[in-house]
Amino acid sequence: MQSGDVMKRFFVFVSLALFFICFASAELSLTINADFLNYSEDFIAQTSSGATNSFDYAYDAQIPSNQNPAGYAMFYSSVGSKKLAIDSWASASRVLTLGFETSPAANGDLSLSWSFSSSAYDGTLKYCGTVEACSSPIQTVDIEDDSSLTVLNLATSSIVYFKLDISVVDNSGGDTGGDSGGSGGAGGGASGPTTHSLTEAQLSSGAVKSLKVKDKIIFSVKEKNHTLTVNSFTNQSVEVLVESTPKNYIIPLDESILVDVNDDGTKDVSISYSNYSASYVKIELKKASGGFFSENVDKITQTVGETVTKFRVDPAFRKRVLISIFSVLIIVIILIGLIIKILYRKRR
Repeated sequence: MQSGDVMKRFFVFVSLALFFICFASAELSLTINADFLNYSEDFIAQTSSGATNSFDYAYDAQIPSNQNPAGYAMFYSSVGSKKLAIDSWASASRVLTLGFETSPAANGDLSLSWSFSSSAYDGTLKYCGTVEACSSPIQTVDIEDDSSLTVLNLATSSIVYFKLDISVVDNSGGDTGGDSGGSGGAGGGASGPTTHSLTEAQLSSGAVKSLKVKDKIIFSVKEKNHTLTVNSFTNQSVEVLVESTPKNYIIPLDESILVDVNDDGTKDVSISYSNYSASYVKIELKKASGGFFSENVDKITQTVGETVTKFRVDPAFRKRVLISIFSVLIIVIILIGLIIKILYRKRR
């Protein structure tokens, strides 16, 4: 075989290899981890040229039916009566309805996390509560802009639902909306304002979010949820609405404010306006630092109140307290007498 033929075959082989690599890279592969109490479950959404929207033994994977009777969690999409841990379909837009459930029912924070970057696909993940149709999503995040979604104080007494809306990117001018035929999903279309969630731990360490007008951050202070909403912004300042008790604040660029979110006289959070662009601003939310008393005033007040009440209504407790006080006084008097006696002897 001549060297020229060898080189031609080599270049053909390399060209084919590059073609298949590029083709494969255009496929979607998204793993979402659901972390809840002691459970950690993965759901995988992926595209493959041979798969369909129906159940395919060669591409999909069902949730095992023999779950641990002592307790389990499941995170899945549904195709007919089948619950899938891996859901595959041909390269196209699609909306998936995801379900999360546990046995026995429990309460806690549910954290969904993923890593996603694709030039061929985009998508949103919506938290729908217990409403499978998801007509009014509670939270919405862009899976490329964000890498997590947290649901605080979730009760799993019923199945909770999410909508994963995968769109094929149209590089000639926008995304194509998800179809309505996937895994019980319904409707696609453009996403509205995005809602982010912060746990108390995330709030303590501080978190920076990129927010558009009407985007929200849900955060928890003393086990109660509050919301920050971006009303408007310029390259000079941002206006935000903070509620449960609704109040508007204007924050200059590169500055921060301290906010009392529950009207208890203590500054709970620090809100900073750190960066500006034409389409979004960066807001940092962090738990306000404070002294021991400011952070524990409720516990101190409650302890003192309980002690005073017990002293008034419990004769045995009152007797023990009075005996203790008199004992201390007697010891103090004896010590004072000894000190006086020692000083008197030294003078003599």
